[in-house]
Amino acid sequence: MSVKHLALPYRPDIDGLRAVAVWAVIISHLFPGRLSGGYVGVDIFFVISGYLITSIISRKLKVSQFSFADFYFRRARRIFPVLAVVLLCTTGLGFLLLWPDEYANLGTHILSSALFFQNYTLWKDVGYFDPMAQTKPLLHLWSLSVEEQFYLLWPAVALLLYRFRKLNLVTLGLIFAASLVAAALVSSVDPSARFYLAPYRAWEFMAGAAVVFLMDGNVAGRLRRWQNQFSYIGFALLLLPLLFGDRLRFNLNVVLAVVAASLIIAGNPRSVVNGFLLSSRPMVWFGRISYSLYLWHYVLFSLAFVTFSVLPPRSVRIGIVLVTIGLSYLSWRYVETVFRAGHQFRSVKTSASIGLMACVAVTGYGIKTGLPQNNGAVGLSGYSQYANITWKDKDFFDAACQASYQLGPEDHCLVARPGQVPTVALIGDSHANQLFMGLSNAMQDTTENLINLGSPGCLPFYGLSANQFKDINLVSCPHRLTYMRRLLDSPQVRTIIVASRGPYYIKGDDYPETSDSRVLILRSNDGVVRSGAESFELSLSQTLDVFAKANKKVILVVDNAELDFEPRECVNVRPIEYTQHFKTPCGVSRAKYEARNQEYLAILGRQAAQRPNVRLFSLPDALCASAMCWAIRDNALLYRDNDHLSRVGSAYVGTLLAPLLR
Repeated sequence: MSVKHLALPYRPDIDGLRAVAVWAVIISHLFPGRLSGGYVGVDIFFVISGYLITSIISRKLKVSQFSFADFYFRRARRIFPVLAVVLLCTTGLGFLLLWPDEYANLGTHILSSALFFQNYTLWKDVGYFDPMAQTKPLLHLWSLSVEEQFYLLWPAVALLLYRFRKLNLVTLGLIFAASLVAAALVSSVDPSARFYLAPYRAWEFMAGAAVVFLMDGNVAGRLRRWQNQFSYIGFALLLLPLLFGDRLRFNLNVVLAVVAASLIIAGNPRSVVNGFLLSSRPMVWFGRISYSLYLWHYVLFSLAFVTFSVLPPRSVRIGIVLVTIGLSYLSWRYVETVFRAGHQFRSVKTSASIGLMACVAVTGYGIKTGLPQNNGAVGLSGYSQYANITWKDKDFFDAACQASYQLGPEDHCLVARPGQVPTVALIGDSHANQLFMGLSNAMQDTTENLINLGSPGCLPFYGLSANQFKDINLVSCPHRLTYMRRLLDSPQVRTIIVASRGPYYIKGDDYPETSDSRVLILRSNDGVVRSGAESFELSLSQTLDVFAKANKKVILVVDNAELDFEPRECVNVRPIEYTQHFKTPCGVSRAKYEARNQEYLAILGRQAAQRPNVRLFSLPDALCASAMCWAIRDNALLYRDNDHLSRVGSAYVGTLLAPLLR
């Protein structure tokens, strides 16, 4: 049987579906809020890949012409060349636009993208101090890594199943179910794993694979009479997550998108949906360049975000779309097509594709480990000042301390004087953690011993079951009650300092200019739905009551003001930046802080006034003047990002807080 006969018949409607997927992603990234469920475009791509790859493998297995080498070399020629071009361009642009720490981080992401484990890199990076998504030019390549991992493993699995006559709908259904159940279970424990890791995405590929056997098996004849309905139902279902994603649960949006894409692929290629809408010339054209569109759009958007330091103006984002289309056409026409088309020089093209990716990987490794960076970024502003005031969250992980308090590997646990019994406990989320360094230094001439306990994103309160971002259980904080009970039972611990990013838990969002505006929801143990302020005050009250019964002195820290800008803008100017000047004034209006946090300040004031054992310590009083809350003091930054204190800020606050412990 000829190779031509084995080739899949071209379906323009699948290119059209690719166009829907890529534009959904682009719009959701560049125009937040315009297409609330646009992120499901990635899930559509996974379904399409599952369908096409399984079709290719199945056809060749049936005639004993499947070759691993041929399969992988085809994938290399399809994926590697244009990806290498985009990564190399990103390397050059990053050299011009990024600060040294950002460029080193880019090197890590270039390396992991070139070796297709970017999804694992991002999963490990997820944390409270993870840089904003918009400042990671290669963030979107997690999905390409997931696809490559599928391409790597699925042929071997399919061949094994075929040898045992198990490559059928039942087996695919079992893999589908196992992956889907695993994804549902891990969502409440580690939602970032559910999002980034291939095992929890396998069911989406299997949905596409199942279409191959549904439409080419014993039931195909009965199903074909429903193909028109499949198209229309699939199209209608697809509109739900795309248009109403903000009103539906994240997992439901993904399921709807996967089902919709599967139905459309199984639908009638001549129906109005498949044959007219999806097969129209514009849709097919965008579908053909969809891979390049996906690669280019986020790189350009992210670097523009970095240049402007905020979401770029709408006109700039429209310009990014136009440039993306132009670059995508050029890379499709002169890179993708050149490496994929024709039978001439295939071995040369394959070798060149693999060689290009190897060079990119080496480049990424070099940047990660210290290749020369843009000295302009350093020379313009004395970048080293910023580098010296930051620290890694992992600096506060002590394995022995974690084991002693039965804490998890990502929980803060550190004792100022190891081997001695703690007498003062600093508990909370990362806003408690930020105080430890300065406070422990300020307490060196006392007899007190400080311990830092807590988890990023976890309120140290009783009465809460979980913190949620939108509808995802982001943090269930399972270890919170364990360490709190231990502190209550310890007579040596006389004082408990409670600190948290309270305004965030109450309001549920950041400043929109500096974040991805994630919506956080507090969930109470009793299941009653309350506002963020009500849940916060109720759980705080319960916690303070428990501390009072245990005869603990409590210092309740009023959280510092959040900034609506990146603090290093006060001391750094990028080599190429839209504004090209230092941020002045380097602070936020105190009136703005107080207006934004009115509920929070009132809650802390009420709760402290009701209890003689509770004393307030106000970070705004320490860091703010009458009119401004400053991010810089004596030419040193007090903040390391828009809401966490720097080493300098922590040290300064520590000198003011330590006297309250005597």
